[in-house]
Amino acid sequence: MLDRILGLDLRRRLLLYVALTVIIYGTMIILDTAFMADQFEDGVAHADIDVYRDRTQTIIDGGWIYRDVHTETPPVINYLLVPAQLLGGGEYDQIYAAYFSAFALLGASAIYLGLRDWDDDRAYLAGLLFLLSPFIIVESTFGVEDEAIMILTFILPMLFIARERELEATAAIAVGIWTKMFALLLYPIVFLRSGWRERGKEMLILTAVTLAVTLPFVICCLDDFTWFLEFYFLGVDGRQTGGSSMWHFLDMGGIGLPRLASFAITGGSLLIAYIHCHRKGMDMWRSALVVMVAFFLFYPKIHTGYWLMPLVLLLPWAAGHRDIALRTFLIYAPVIASTAFAYGDDAPPFIDEPWGWMVGLLLAALASGMLVETAVRAMGRESFLDRKVVA
Repeated sequence: MLDRILGLDLRRRLLLYVALTVIIYGTMIILDTAFMADQFEDGVAHADIDVYRDRTQTIIDGGWIYRDVHTETPPVINYLLVPAQLLGGGEYDQIYAAYFSAFALLGASAIYLGLRDWDDDRAYLAGLLFLLSPFIIVESTFGVEDEAIMILTFILPMLFIARERELEATAAIAVGIWTKMFALLLYPIVFLRSGWRERGKEMLILTAVTLAVTLPFVICCLDDFTWFLEFYFLGVDGRQTGGSSMWHFLDMGGIGLPRLASFAITGGSLLIAYIHCHRKGMDMWRSALVVMVAFFLFYPKIHTGYWLMPLVLLLPWAAGHRDIALRTFLIYAPVIASTAFAYGDDAPPFIDEPWGWMVGLLLAALASGMLVETAVRAMGRESFLDRKVVA
């Protein structure tokens, strides 16, 4: 079957992506509607759907996010959600699920088209592995979460980074920062590889995009906007940890770190990762993988969909090595199992027991260990991006 798939031309390959999206994601949406959504309490299934509706409807009605509706995310992501609300998402969760599924298709297509100059077949397999990842399938359909949009803003800068097109990568990073912030982790890699003249141009790009996006909110609702920045980077009291990170489970057990200490550890680990990669002369793709692993080990708020970032970086190896590909799927098991023991922002754990935090901690530690082992295993091998680009 794989030989037949790789025998397809470009148009048919992309149509297969479309068909798989319709069949797999569509089936998951139907199952969610018919069965899954009713099995969970409010705040667990479709946890953020009402938030999306409130913010997008505020925008549609001519209001201001941050000022007129409580907002904890960067500006761009909220405007990218407006089409789903206009298409009927205000009444039907399935509209948002289908919208996020379309972004999963865009992400897979971007990976394939952006990397096919190195190896057409391996790039196609990389996009296919992304499209079939349980992380993005479940988050887009059962979870109805916006991570498919987030990961696209992470993929696009990496495609420019792979080609060492620093200015284009910087522009994509700048947009990504004000969509979900995580693209910010990529810029120091670009900065360290650029000359001083290029760095000056990059700073101008970052500044121009930042001003274009944020200046209206700074003028209109400075206090509310700066609260969002503090929440995103430092956390606020009672919400400095979250998701299914090891640090969240330690916090649940009463042995969490103070907010500033957690911030210092995360920042310090990232700084060490950047310096290590630069001194070792690693290529930018490997550098991004090292940085993302460090981030996942120490950042106190790791939600399920965030795992797509390191897994995307592993795809060039996964497309050529079955054991790497298998690990990108197996890691989902401890990650999703750990969420059953984690407190959400507005919901108790699905399995709410006094010992639950210890089980969650073990599962989160297992997932982190699997990530580290997979990254180490991958970086010792060749990926198709190590070859000379064809065009």
